[in-house]
Amino acid sequence: MTENSNPNLDSNSKILTKPKLLLKYLPILFVALILVLFSQGNTNSTKKNILSDNQIGEIIYPSLISGAGNINTTKLLGKKYVLHFFATWCGYCMKEHESFLKMKEKLPIYAIGWKDDPDELKELLKSGNPYTNVGIDPYGSISKKLGLRVIPQTFIINEKGEVIFHRTGQFNPNEMLKFFK
Repeated sequence: MTENSNPNLDSNSKILTKPKLLLKYLPILFVALILVLFSQGNTNSTKKNILSDNQIGEIIYPSLISGAGNINTTKLLGKKYVLHFFATWCGYCMKEHESFLKMKEKLPIYAIGWKDDPDELKELLKSGNPYTNVGIDPYGSISKKLGLRVIPQTFIINEKGEVIFHRTGQFNPNEMLKFFK
């Protein structure tokens, strides 16, 4: 066999061409591998969402209100309540705040200040506090466990810790009150 008759040899450099081909496409293969690994990671992170099968898992929020104690969802088992995520910088949330003031005596509302400044939240509550307790999640890290990406979000949780109502966006107060009759 002559030197030029071997299909794996480059006649000029006598280096195998198939490894050259592999080196040429190695960066593309590397990027594809990274994308596959990251997509696997995203799949697993959705499984870690503590809101699964309409059952809320344990979440604990530090309270904004001194002396009120943390908001702990496992300690609320046996009670029906509203869990509401809002921020002072959210226009819809401020409209809902007015509605909650009117419903204060009719239902227990636990609110979470999402990605908000605690001082701004305290200032808002001076104008009226419709909430049983207000938790804070200034960086959104705790709420991420629930899969929260936007606000306002409102959940009604029954005595068993099950989500029986969920609304993303502004809610209708009458729609919510029917769960507390």
